[in-house]
Amino acid sequence: METTEFKELSSKLILIHEDLRELINISKTQKIDETKIIETLKRELKISFNIVDEQQAVNSQELLINSSQDINNVRKSIISLWKRKLNERKQNFWNFLKSQNTVIIYETWLGKEMPVIPRKLRPKTIPGEHTDDINIRHENAIRNFEVEIKLLKNKANRYEHNYKK
Repeated sequence: METTEFKELSSKLILIHEDLRELINISKTQKIDETKIIETLKRELKISFNIVDEQQAVNSQELLINSSQDINNVRKSIISLWKRKLNERKQNFWNFLKSQNTVIIYETWLGKEMPVIPRKLRPKTIPGEHTDDINIRHENAIRNFEVEIKLLKNKANRYEHNYKK
């Protein structure tokens, strides 16, 4: 309700300002008395110059203060949201880059004549174990390494999708 009154008041003040500029320009070219300018202004705009009571002025000031606080709160929330989203994007990009580079390194290790298997995937040696069992454990370690590479590729694709989104 009060905002519409402010809009009306603002539009009237804009009209007054424009008319004053026009009358001042006319007064520069022609000699016009100031009282005539005010009378013309009242007649043209059909405005009664009523004085607003103090309580209404205080209410309007409080409304302006509250609206400026609301604007600052919205601004701060937008800034924090922007920073959070930007940080998420940065984290997704670096996770993508790290996963992608790890995949490249792992694929070169696996592609060698004697594949290099990371320590976490190497088969544990058991004293007195048969060589066939050692070979089976080694093949299983290579398969686990291939699975690890596939999982890293999937993670890299998800990170890439998230940071591009």
